Amino acid sequence: MITPAIRTGAEKLINIATKSETEIAGTVNRSSLFVEAKKESCNILSTSNFIDTDVDKIAAKAKEYHIPVSFIGNDGKQTMEFLSRDESVINQIVQDIMQERLQEAPQNIKSFAVSEGNVAAVKEQLEKNGVECQFVQSANGKIYCMYPAGEAEKVAAIKQDFKQMQTDVAEKFKVSRNTSGIAVMEDAKLGKSISFVNEKKQPLTKSHVMEVMQEQFGYSKAEANLAANKLCDELNLEHSQFLAHNEQLEIINSFNTNIKFRNDSILLKDTTFTSVNFKGGSGTHIFITNGDKKAALSPATMSETEMMKICTTTLGMNEEQAAEAVSKAKKIDEQINAKLHQTTIYRNDGVQQVEIERKSKNSFSVRVGNTEKEYDFADPNLAAKLSKDFGITEGKANNIIDHAQKQSALMNRVEKAFNKTAKSVKEKTEKTVKDVSKGVKR
Repeated sequence: MITPAIRTGAEKLINIATKSETEIAGTVNRSSLFVEAKKESCNILSTSNFIDTDVDKIAAKAKEYHIPVSFIGNDGKQTMEFLSRDESVINQIVQDIMQERLQEAPQNIKSFAVSEGNVAAVKEQLEKNGVECQFVQSANGKIYCMYPAGEAEKVAAIKQDFKQMQTDVAEKFKVSRNTSGIAVMEDAKLGKSISFVNEKKQPLTKSHVMEVMQEQFGYSKAEANLAANKLCDELNLEHSQFLAHNEQLEIINSFNTNIKFRNDSILLKDTTFTSVNFKGGSGTHIFITNGDKKAALSPATMSETEMMKICTTTLGMNEEQAAEAVSKAKKIDEQINAKLHQTTIYRNDGVQQVEIERKSKNSFSVRVGNTEKEYDFADPNLAAKLSKDFGITEGKANNIIDHAQKQSALMNRVEKAFNKTAKSVKEKTEKTVKDVSKGVKR
């Protein structure tokens, strides 16, 4: 037996399919939609938050069924307007498209677990092969390497090569202490050994040991990294001293911090949230860990339904936790994309860039060229001061104030700290290592 609801929907689909080809269908402007509504004596309904790719699919199906629809909005979040007579068919179209997207469960970044000792070696191998990567540590201490999903095939090959490299190093590289307690490392394949005779005066460090291996054994940077880890473990060296001034420690210290807000839900206490951006990528991705489970949300390109689905199926969250996680991911995305905002002003017959930075809850700074000034949000004459200081209209001054208010001082500080650490890593890695031949006896 066919229920009345199904019969009604089927009848509407049949009626729509037999409509004249001359009737308006697919995407139309709002005025045409209003004309059609008046002609058919029906109301105009709307539904919102469609991303651009969904808009294209809905428009194509609407045209197929000879239904007129109109879309308003931009920045990937559009509202659809349609006739009330077409509501059941529109609902079916939307449901079908959402189901297709949920089956894909898209994630723009992928990740894999990495041991602390292999962080620098993995990073070196990926970047050498043109794969951008970032590292994050979860609440339970696990370290993950994140990379663009589009590089998955290349990363799989790199990981396979890396495993083979680990096997080769384990087989050929030997380390021990001789009867005098002197550390000796040997490459069995080369038949060559090196003794560190001045270890007491010059404690072994990973940077020093790696440099010796590269010079004396001809190891690549990644091979030297793996061998140095083996040396540290088998000689029971003091870990923090061995890693002093080493790239591995710097990378670990520069891990993107777990982003927290004062009003975070208690339901998210065992989760971590990290922002990830890759050059030429599609916006900010929020990498979330929940115990041993991890996944990435991309608020700019995913619908809320998609993000909820990933949280419940991949991260193992219940509906309430998932809703809190999605809400936080969207908040992080908004604040990341609002920080250190740059805009353009026209003055003195020229164009100049304006840098706007939220400094604290109550203050922000504005830089134009070499002139930088700091302001207080509580100043009743704020717009007038900005207008006078930079020779712009009060309307433009109010736009600058609005941009500053939307920023997050916390996210600005996180970004600056990360950039500072990244710069430090680069400087220390590029710095010439001291003459490693000192204390080395062949």
